[in-house]
Amino acid sequence: KEGYNDGFMRTLMFSLQQLAEEYLSYINYYRSGKTRTLHLLSELIDKGLGKHLEKKFKDVDKTLPGEELIDPDEYYFRFNYEFDRNYHYSINFAVKKGGEPDDRIYKEQEYLIGFFLLRLLANHFYHLNQSLLINYKPRLLFLDELIEFIGKNPNYLDNPLINISLHKVLLLRELSDEYYYKLRDVFYNEVDILNTADRYNTLSILINYCHRAYLNCGSTDYLREKFNVLKFALDNKIHSFREGDYFSEGNFKNIVSTASAIEEFEWVNNFMEKYEKLLNPGIRADTISMCRAHVAFEKGEFENALKQLNIIQVLNDI
Repeated sequence: KEGYNDGFMRTLMFSLQQLAEEYLSYINYYRSGKTRTLHLLSELIDKGLGKHLEKKFKDVDKTLPGEELIDPDEYYFRFNYEFDRNYHYSINFAVKKGGEPDDRIYKEQEYLIGFFLLRLLANHFYHLNQSLLINYKPRLLFLDELIEFIGKNPNYLDNPLINISLHKVLLLRELSDEYYYKLRDVFYNEVDILNTADRYNTLSILINYCHRAYLNCGSTDYLREKFNVLKFALDNKIHSFREGDYFSEGNFKNIVSTASAIEEFEWVNNFMEKYEKLLNPGIRADTISMCRAHVAFEKGEFENALKQLNIIQVLNDI
C-alpha cells in the first residue's frame, strides 16, 4: 500500500485551484453579453465574414438603449463596438460617389471621452472624499482641463451620471454652498433615473456637507436643509446602498438625530413607527431603543432616555 505522496497532493491541489479560477473567469465572461458580443465581432472581422458581421451590427444596434444615461461600462462597450464598425468600414472602403461616412463615425470618439470623463471623475471623487477623512492633499490630474472641456462641450452634461459626477467633485473640492445647491438641484431633477448606489452615494454627500457646515458655523439652517434632503430621500425610497438591502442602520439613526435636533418630535416618532420594520431584524430592537433614547434626551426626558438605554442588548453606539 502506497503512503501519502505530498508532491502529488500539492500538484493536484494546484491543478484544482487553476480549474476553479478558470471556471470563475468563464462564468464572469459568460454573464456579460456585451463582452461576448465584442469577442464575436472580433472573430467575424478576423475571418473576413463581412455579410454575417453587417447583420450582427444591425442586430446589436436594435438592442442599444438610449444615450441619456450611459454608465462607464456601457461607454466602454460602445467605444469598442464603434471601433469595430469603423475598422470594418475602413478595410472595405472604396472611393465612390455617395460613399462618404455619416456622423456616426465620430461616435467612437464620443464614447471614449465619456468613459474617460466618468472614470476620472470617480477617481477624483474618491481622493477628495478620502482627503476629508485622512490628512493628505490629493493630486487632481486633468481636473481643470476636464472642467474646461465640458465647458466647451456642454452636451456631455446631458448624461445625468456625468452631470452629477462633476458636481460631486466640485462640491468636495470647493466645499461651498454654491456647489452644494447645484448638486442638490441636479440630484432632485435626475433621481428617478439613477441606480440605487448612485442615489444613496449622492444623498450621503449632500447630508454630510450640511452636517459639516452646521458643526463649523452652528447655524440650524443647515440642519433644516439636511432634514429636508433626508425627507426627499424617504419620499424616493432611498434607504440603502444596494437594491433590496435592509434600511441602513446609520441612515435611520441619522434621520432620527437630525429631526430631533430641530425638534420635529412628532414627525420622528411617526417615522420610527413607519420604517422600523425595514431594519435588519437582528438589530431592529436595539436600534429603535437607541433612537427612542436619543429623542427622549433631546426632549429633556432623561429618565425615559435611561430607561430606553437599559433595554439595549448590544451597546455598540455608547
